[in-house]
Amino acid sequence: MENISMTGTLLLMGLAELGNVQYLYSFITLVVFVTVMVLCLTIVVVTWTEEALHEPMYIFISNLMFTDMYGSSALMPKLIIDLMTGCMTIPLSQCLAQGFFLQSFTSVEIFTFTAMAYDRYLAVGHPLRYPMLMTNRKAFKILVAIWIYVYVGICAVLVITSRQTLCGVHINSVFCETISLTHLACGDTTLGIVFGFTWSMIMMVGCTKLPSKGGS
Repeated sequence: MENISMTGTLLLMGLAELGNVQYLYSFITLVVFVTVMVLCLTIVVVTWTEEALHEPMYIFISNLMFTDMYGSSALMPKLIIDLMTGCMTIPLSQCLAQGFFLQSFTSVEIFTFTAMAYDRYLAVGHPLRYPMLMTNRKAFKILVAIWIYVYVGICAVLVITSRQTLCGVHINSVFCETISLTHLACGDTTLGIVFGFTWSMIMMVGCTKLPSKGGS
């Protein structure tokens, strides 16, 4: 086994399984990427230009659309290029960067859906108090808190992962994330596993506790 440094190269084995249909998948991925970007950008622009849509629910929807563009941009452009060129390699530094963006994308989406559920809970359960309980300012504060919490947590996970000794180069996927890198580690991964589990539990508890505050 060989230790992999930050300048080392990893192999995305999921691309090797596509065989002769890689160009078809490349075209499909390109169409999906362009469609996602156009539709999401349209929704964001319409929401921010129409004053009638300047409400908490639409603010959350705009954040969802932005997050979808954010996540798609982290994955699809490189995937399209790799499929067209037949490239299956990715430097470890780029692998960590891709993992950061993809994992923060999924975490922000989970929190945003939870915030939307909280918003609907207040609108249905407390219709008379809703304008005071959920304002545009509060919606923005919730979103800022979500992004900060997710970024801090994912950065900590990546720092822990980057300090692990990797003794393999084969990732059984078409993209990178920290779990795949942890599977390649040949040292002690206890710290990363414990931190990742703890951070996930805190995220889940935070999601489940939000609605209970509506009546306060």
